[in-house]
Amino acid sequence: MKLALLSSVPLRTLLLVFSAVLGIAQVAEADTTTTTDGNATDSNSGTTTSISISNVTSEGSTVEQTTSVSLFTSPAAVSGVTAIGNTTAMTVSWKKAVGLVGSYAVLLFRDNLMVKNVTDLSNFTTNVGFTDLIPGVLYCVEVITTSGPFTNRTSRVCNATFPNPPGPIMVDSQTVNSINFTWPFPEGMDHNQYNFSVSGHNGSFVISKNWYVLQNLESGSPYHLSVVTVGVWHYESTAVTTFNYTKAAAVSGVTAIGNTTAMTVSWKKAVGLVGSYAVLLFRDNLMVKNVTDLSNFTTNVGFTDLIPGVLYCVEVITTSGPFTNRTSRVCNATFPNPPGPIMVDSQTVNSINFTWPFPEGMDHNQYNFSVSGHNGSFVISKNWYVLQNLESGSPYHLSVVTVGVWHYESTAVTTFKYTKAAAVSGVTAIGNTTAMTVSWKKAVGLVGSYAVLLFRDNLMVKNITDLSNFTTNVGFTDLIPGVLYCVEVITTSGPFTNRTSRVCNATFPNPPGPIMVDSQTVNSINFTWPFPEGMDHNQYNFSVSGHNGSFVISKNWYVLQNLESGSPYHLSVVTVGVWHYESTAVTTFNYTKAAAVSGVTAIGNTTAMTVSWKKAVGLVGSYAVLLFRDNLMVKNVTDLSNFTTNVGFTDLIPGVLYCVEVITTSGPFTNRTSRVCNATFPNPPGPIMVDSQTVNSINFTWPFPEGMDHNQYNFSVSGHNGSFVISKNWYVLQNLESGSPYHLSVVTVGVWHYESTAVTTFNYTKAAAVSGVTAIGNTTAMTVSWKKAVGLVGSYAVLLFRDNLMVKNVTDLSNFTTNVGFTDLIPGVLYCVEVITTSGPFTNRTSRVCNATFPNPPGPIMVDSQTVNSINFTWPFPEGMDHNQYNFSVSGHNGSFVISKNWYVLQNLESGSPYHLSVVTVGVWHYESTAVTTFNYTKPAAVSGVTAIGNTTAMTVSWKEAVGLVGSYAVLLFRDNLMVTNDTDLSNFTTNVGFTDLIPGVLYCVEVITTSGPFTNRTSRVCNATFPNPPGPIMVDSQTVNSINFTWPFPEGMDHNQYNFSVSSHNGSFVISKNWYVLQNLESGSPYNLSVVTVGVWHYESTAVTTFNYTRPLSVNNLRTSTEEESITVMWEKPDQYKESYCYILSWHSSDESIRNTPTRGFYSKINDLVPGKPYNISVTTKTADGTEGAPIWISVCTNAGAVKDLICDGPDTTIAQVILSWKKNNGQNSGFKVTVNNGETVNYTRSCCNYTVSNLRHNTSYNLSVETQSCGLPSRPETHSCWTGITNPSIPENYQDLVVVRNKEYNKFNLQIKRGLLDSINGPITHVGVLVTQTDPGASDLTTYVSKTYQEWKEQATQVYMATVKNLTETTVTSRSEEGPLDIEIGSENKWGAYFNGPLEANEKYQYAIVLFTRLTLDNQLVTGKLLAATKFYNFVQLPQNPVVISIAIGVTLGIFCVLLIILIGFIIYWKRLSNKDSPDIQIHSLR
Repeated sequence: MKLALLSSVPLRTLLLVFSAVLGIAQVAEADTTTTTDGNATDSNSGTTTSISISNVTSEGSTVEQTTSVSLFTSPAAVSGVTAIGNTTAMTVSWKKAVGLVGSYAVLLFRDNLMVKNVTDLSNFTTNVGFTDLIPGVLYCVEVITTSGPFTNRTSRVCNATFPNPPGPIMVDSQTVNSINFTWPFPEGMDHNQYNFSVSGHNGSFVISKNWYVLQNLESGSPYHLSVVTVGVWHYESTAVTTFNYTKAAAVSGVTAIGNTTAMTVSWKKAVGLVGSYAVLLFRDNLMVKNVTDLSNFTTNVGFTDLIPGVLYCVEVITTSGPFTNRTSRVCNATFPNPPGPIMVDSQTVNSINFTWPFPEGMDHNQYNFSVSGHNGSFVISKNWYVLQNLESGSPYHLSVVTVGVWHYESTAVTTFKYTKAAAVSGVTAIGNTTAMTVSWKKAVGLVGSYAVLLFRDNLMVKNITDLSNFTTNVGFTDLIPGVLYCVEVITTSGPFTNRTSRVCNATFPNPPGPIMVDSQTVNSINFTWPFPEGMDHNQYNFSVSGHNGSFVISKNWYVLQNLESGSPYHLSVVTVGVWHYESTAVTTFNYTKAAAVSGVTAIGNTTAMTVSWKKAVGLVGSYAVLLFRDNLMVKNVTDLSNFTTNVGFTDLIPGVLYCVEVITTSGPFTNRTSRVCNATFPNPPGPIMVDSQTVNSINFTWPFPEGMDHNQYNFSVSGHNGSFVISKNWYVLQNLESGSPYHLSVVTVGVWHYESTAVTTFNYTKAAAVSGVTAIGNTTAMTVSWKKAVGLVGSYAVLLFRDNLMVKNVTDLSNFTTNVGFTDLIPGVLYCVEVITTSGPFTNRTSRVCNATFPNPPGPIMVDSQTVNSINFTWPFPEGMDHNQYNFSVSGHNGSFVISKNWYVLQNLESGSPYHLSVVTVGVWHYESTAVTTFNYTKPAAVSGVTAIGNTTAMTVSWKEAVGLVGSYAVLLFRDNLMVTNDTDLSNFTTNVGFTDLIPGVLYCVEVITTSGPFTNRTSRVCNATFPNPPGPIMVDSQTVNSINFTWPFPEGMDHNQYNFSVSSHNGSFVISKNWYVLQNLESGSPYNLSVVTVGVWHYESTAVTTFNYTRPLSVNNLRTSTEEESITVMWEKPDQYKESYCYILSWHSSDESIRNTPTRGFYSKINDLVPGKPYNISVTTKTADGTEGAPIWISVCTNAGAVKDLICDGPDTTIAQVILSWKKNNGQNSGFKVTVNNGETVNYTRSCCNYTVSNLRHNTSYNLSVETQSCGLPSRPETHSCWTGITNPSIPENYQDLVVVRNKEYNKFNLQIKRGLLDSINGPITHVGVLVTQTDPGASDLTTYVSKTYQEWKEQATQVYMATVKNLTETTVTSRSEEGPLDIEIGSENKWGAYFNGPLEANEKYQYAIVLFTRLTLDNQLVTGKLLAATKFYNFVQLPQNPVVISIAIGVTLGIFCVLLIILIGFIIYWKRLSNKDSPDIQIHSLR
């Protein structure tokens, strides 16, 4: 370096100047003042430089005084400063400074405040680290070079620390289609300086909150979530990930449809992913059956062996991953069993008593019967039903179904039976004049035929026979009017008939002839009519009805008097015959005359007229109105109601005189008024038009009024100067003020001076035009100005024209306006304006005044292309202008030029030099726009040999220097054509640069840009990829017996669309895109290895992650149980593909208990301490050596029921044989009790505890009764008790008449031999036998009421029946006899038993007897008071013989009488012979031999 300093200054001052120029801190002092010449050689920065300074005289000679100093040059700054950090540390690196360096210092800044520094670093140091920094904060560094006393610092280079990751992701809540994730905020960071980037199945999202909901997910499916903290400069932390399932969706459309013993459960598949289904069956909230591990394709399952008529509920459980979802319970019932066959117990004429057995296998408390008959359906609980109120002789149908839970009905059992039939009822006879119809109600029951007889005066005059049994009416014709007839209806069924009593009615009389009016007056009408035909005049009268009531008369005429004139009157006449039956009426209707109306008026308008009047006095039938013109009727309105008081006529001629008449009509009579006249109003003239106008007059004209005769009207004209009647249809207003408004009114004047409505008009005179119009504009606006017009002005309007077309206008400007502006005009266009003056409806416009708008400037000048010696400029055409209407004026370093194109090339330029260009738009009338200018350079050359080499998160870019002058280099890093980072302002000595914090597995491209001045030159892109990150740790998502579903988190910080996975296992390697893989066709319970690497762009592979897992073992086989009251022994067999390392988990629970588990290595286990009769769900799960569990095998089983305690029984003496059992409740639970009679002879079930009444037994019988507790499992051991049923009233056999024989009848007693068949002990042993005796059967239905009556009471005639004697069969004397032999009882033996005396009977009398049987007898005062007994009906009469003493006396008396008679006969014979010897008889009597 050479310095020449010529000055007359002290030497010290010169040294100071050198110090300022060279950066020297110290100089040696010199006081010499002289002309000085100094030389310094070129030296490196930071080194010592020697400078000699000598005094030179004015003549140029050198003085001996020379000063030498040793100085330092300023040190150079370092280059290539980078600051690369992690979460809490940052490393600052740099390239050594050129030249000599004493030491380095590094300063760390945050928010422009220095927070750390490292000083006195040796000159060999090129990097330094800072620790304990805050994560996610922007830091800046300065590197200071020190050499000697001087320093040089770099500009600040900034970078950020990486943020801390968020805390572990937790699942806050889950639904079937969403998962709500949350995580703690990252530690040690200000929440305002970061966000979170959340990556899921649907992409990535940046959020500020610490929770995120994955929505619209598929139910039951696994989902992955990754969260990173996004800090300053979008730096991201390491990712935290999680893997979770959505909840399994519940199935829908669950139905349970059953029959009597089975039920099918169906459902629609659950939405989303399903692992398996399970179906649970409940009864009374206890699970009774289940089916598990159903495949996800299953949509129905069946349960069998169910109980009929029972309510069951089902739940369908969806399992997906670790989650289950169960439906709400859906309930339905099994159908009940049908009842047994229907039998008829008894029948009457109006009822049928049906009975049927109870349905099998059902608890009677859980069902009823629905009985359907002719009268509807009824629900009952008993097993019999009486159809009552039936129709005799009719068939009836009965249907019975069992009605169970939810009113479910069994199949029906039916029967069909009949009743008997009787006679008809409801006989009626209804006639008209010559006919009669006889009707009746059908006889109840079956009928063969009907016959009907007709009587008059008790003589049958007609009959109809052999009518079918469907007939219920018959008609008789050709009868005499007004005569009384009687009928009988006979029912025939087979050979029998049944006739009703007679029913009588009369025929109606014939009506009289038509009524005629004989004469009429204003207050009376005289009527007459002919006599009725075919009738005897002595058998009828006439009933006449009029306005004043009804009267019965015999003559055939009648006068209505005192009537109202003009009113209608009605007369009705009927013939009155037998039973006052009336004929049909003949009627007539006639009027009196009416008065005329009053107060007639006629009021009209132009074409209509309203006629009004007051009502006429009296009754009016209708009104009519006639309209006349020139005495000719032109219109009429008739048949107006009597309430009408006005009527209108339309379509009349305007301005014409009309007259009206009103006619009153009442019946056939009319009365009209005198005529009343009025005129219609004339029509108005047509609209007024202006024929011509001047500044002081207006000539008006109008059309003549329509539809009128011009000779019948004039016009009345009204204006500002008054009114005038004229006949012509025009008028001139004169002497008016110019530009002023004027009003004119015209009416038509017609007949009677009636005036029409007025027509009016309103008009103006013209106004003068404005003057002094000017138009001045800019690019898009123009202002138009003028002087006011002379005279009255309403408003102004301004029209803007372009090319003779109006493009804009401003109207309705006030009369004070003298200028107006137009905006939004087109630049550089010629416009013309007109100003219009408006006064009223008239206008006056000026001639056009024209001017142009200024053109718009061209758009900003752009460089279209550049070379080292030229610049091609271009600019947009000016906006909103037609290119044909302008040019450009271009001004540059070589002058100005007018051109039409929008580009210009500056040529022969110096490369790398700046050049200026100015362009204006030249428009219409040579108006110029404002100028646009630019300033530009020429280009430098580009670098060559670019390479890019990377690892997972960094890449180094290298190149060869560009040829020529370079200001600096910049390197741009691109991803997907988007620049993601850059390094700029690199010195022109730099040939490589590194990029860090890149995304793994991504293809990056680089461009190296050469900068010279404002221009750059970039290389083509060179691309390479970073290596991908490895996937996250492999996890097992699910396992089956022959597959393992592996999953792993996606590799951190990578876009899933840019990589796949290479999965390697025992069966080879496979490239997949999903983050899960299923190893299939494996052996159950066996270990398998899996290795996964990430395959990124260009097939670059990451490091591998591996795992080692087992398949699920198979479930155990043949799971079974053995139950006791308080324990269950569970047994199973080895699973298929068994391994010695297996163990088993035995689990059990009930509906109200938690699950309990116990491990075992054996194949059976006993569960103790259980509740008797309680259901338990038991499972056995196979488990491998690493704890992998197989699918549990479930079984539902109940412990045995506990037996009842203290069973006792009682057999009461009731009519129905039964045994009442009672016991104490068993231990544990039960579902009811089974009561068995005689080892299964009958079986009954009851749900209630702790008693039961056993019915349908035999009396006085020993039964073995046992009670078993029922439960969901096995019943208890039976508790048995032997019980006797009670006794009841004895049974009387149907053949009781054959079982008693009368023996040894004597005159006062007889002996009864009772066969053992009568002594039926089915209802209990017969303990006593009694005999009732009577001579007169009292007809009592129950003879046991006489058992307390004695012989003495009978003899005293206090009773008709008495108890003769009682035999006690329990006495030893009787019981010792053979039970097969008959029992003898003597009646009248005169022995005594208790208070009963077996008294003697009367000889030769008839007696009846009845046998009384006792199964239990009680006495009160030695008399039987009843208890359990039954009596036969009385046997046939027993005739006793005569007393033998009486017979002997009778024989003696008879022999005595015979001897006397014999003696008399002998004497007579002797006497006869003697008499014969005296006179020989004429007749010989021969001797008798």
